[in-house]
Amino acid sequence: MAEKMKKGPSEAGRKTLKCPHKQGINLNMREQKGNPRLTLLVGCLAIVILAGCVAKFGVIDQYRRLDAAQAAYASVHTEYTQVQELLKGYDRLLMEYRTYSMEWATDGSEDTGKLTPKMEIINKERLLLKVTCDTPRDPLHFYVTVTDAQGHSTGRMELTGSEVNVSYRTYTVTMVLDDLTEGKRFSQQRRFRQLTPGSDLTLKVEVESDSRLMDSVTGKLTTNSLFAEVRNGGTTAVVTYARHLQNLDEGSGLPTAITRALQEQDIQFVNTAMDDGWDSCYPGRRFTPIYNENLNYYDSTVAVGTQSYHPVIYELPVDTDGDGGLFESFRGTLRNIRLCGAEISAGGNAGGLAGSLRGGTTIEGCQVYLSPTRDKLSSKNEQDIWISGATAGGLVGRCGYDLTVRNSFASTVLEGGRCAGGLVGYISGTRTVYVEHSYADCYLYASGTTGGLIGSCTGTADITLRDCYTAGF
Repeated sequence: MAEKMKKGPSEAGRKTLKCPHKQGINLNMREQKGNPRLTLLVGCLAIVILAGCVAKFGVIDQYRRLDAAQAAYASVHTEYTQVQELLKGYDRLLMEYRTYSMEWATDGSEDTGKLTPKMEIINKERLLLKVTCDTPRDPLHFYVTVTDAQGHSTGRMELTGSEVNVSYRTYTVTMVLDDLTEGKRFSQQRRFRQLTPGSDLTLKVEVESDSRLMDSVTGKLTTNSLFAEVRNGGTTAVVTYARHLQNLDEGSGLPTAITRALQEQDIQFVNTAMDDGWDSCYPGRRFTPIYNENLNYYDSTVAVGTQSYHPVIYELPVDTDGDGGLFESFRGTLRNIRLCGAEISAGGNAGGLAGSLRGGTTIEGCQVYLSPTRDKLSSKNEQDIWISGATAGGLVGRCGYDLTVRNSFASTVLEGGRCAGGLVGYISGTRTVYVEHSYADCYLYASGTTGGLIGSCTGTADITLRDCYTAGF
């Protein structure tokens, strides 16, 4: 007991040492074996989630924002470009506006804008009214009132549709007054039905803007509806273009008061250098031989200073079933006519000047001929026919009335079905024919008779030939 009591204090201060036992070691080993897998799984999952968040918020969303920004920039840039295009004339418009503003300030008026239209009449192979005008901004309107010499008027007409062409801020207005195309001739247009064909016209042209800042402009122009002009109280038509020549025919509706015609300029039916010539305006169109019972005088003479010259009709194209020539038939006086390179084909009588005569006629100083330079004769020969018909003559096809020919000639190639003559193809009846200082130099072909000056004559005509000669074949 004493021994026991002796050991007690030292043993009491000592701690008991616990040593692991088998069961505890096994449990610890199991616990350490399972934890690394779970930790790895959780760690991987966390990494994936973190990577996804970084990819979405740090990359994908940023690319989306970048694409949206680029699209917005492209849209704004396009709008900017369009605005710049629309504002090209802004500086000029601003200056005009400021100018108007200053004028309002100085005179207290708002009616200060000015239009400056150019108005012109084109009287060639077409008769046109042409107006061009610039506008700063607002639409323009064009009105025309046409009045003839007799006081008849169309009333105020607005030009619209195909007659008005707009290119940027320039208006070009074209009104057709006379055109040989069917339906466009002056006498055929409904808007001119109250006017007299062949009469002088006065055109009142008004140009107006939709803007109250622009003053309207009014102009007046004059012309003749069918010819270059009409003289001597409306009895004499002046001819300078092929359209004028064609309008001598009764089909134009010209007044019966016109009995005389003066040619004062060369007339060309073929002119490739002009875009407003006969062949350009009327491709393939043939000239219709003139028939006008009231027309009894035609002269091709114009004075230049103290000299006179005689304008030429070049390359007259005729193809008809009836009588053919410059005139289908004629009665009166033909003076100083020059026909160069005329190609005439007629089912009836054919002559350079007239297919036939319907009354007493005088032909003075007239010429029907071919030109080596204009008619390309180097590619032609004596068998190329220029004038042909049932009867054919260099000047006149058939003569059934008194005829006088002075100082005239024909030099061409003729073919007549029944007869052909250098000057006159056929004379019939009891007529007086007088030919003086004239000649023919023609190639003649006919199934019947031919004659250097006169092809054939029947009846008891009194024919006098004085200082005349013939040549050719």
